[in-house]
Amino acid sequence: MGVLEFIDAVLEGNLATVQMLVHQAAILEKEEALRWAAWRGHLAVVQYLVEKCGVDVNAADSDGVTALMEAASTGMVEVIGYLVNQCNVDVNTPTRAGNTVLIKAASAGNIEVVRYLAAECSADVNVASKNGMTTLMKASSRGNIQGVKYQCGTHVNGQDKTGETAVMKAAAYGAIDVIWYLAEKCGADVNVTTMDGETALMKAAKKR
Repeated sequence: MGVLEFIDAVLEGNLATVQMLVHQAAILEKEEALRWAAWRGHLAVVQYLVEKCGVDVNAADSDGVTALMEAASTGMVEVIGYLVNQCNVDVNTPTRAGNTVLIKAASAGNIEVVRYLAAECSADVNVASKNGMTTLMKASSRGNIQGVKYQCGTHVNGQDKTGETAVMKAAAYGAIDVIWYLAEKCGADVNVTTMDGETALMKAAKKR
């Protein structure tokens, strides 16, 4: 058995096999294994790789994605809690594209993880990616009304690099309930225009 079997064991959460094969894996393979284990939510494997094998919890892939981000994208709260509270991983460290753990969770529609990161881990809900995308925009672009409700107090009229706001994202998606909530409950300005002069109404008209 070799490295492929090692990775398979990590994905399956088979700690005994991981322990047996870990010596065959190079440092980069162990780091990759940590991200896979976090993505799958295999806490015991994550703990073993970190505590017994000394794998760097902040090790990232070529895009800057870490184990914490992988766990956030799949809603693995136990792993997130361990990495943040026991390993002191910084929740606001971004990827190369400027996406934080919170943005990753919002992109995946994991509102419970967004809540946990913001309330328990002090994640910055107002941070934006390099293209100006915020967690509120992510939630709006997916029509995620619960995510929008939770983040109503954030910069509701913030614009990304194209000039789009959260309400425009919702309009482009066709999420009428989100548009209404942003405008009526969050005070979103529906008349803001993009760099191309488009409004939320124009975005909604295109969707029809």
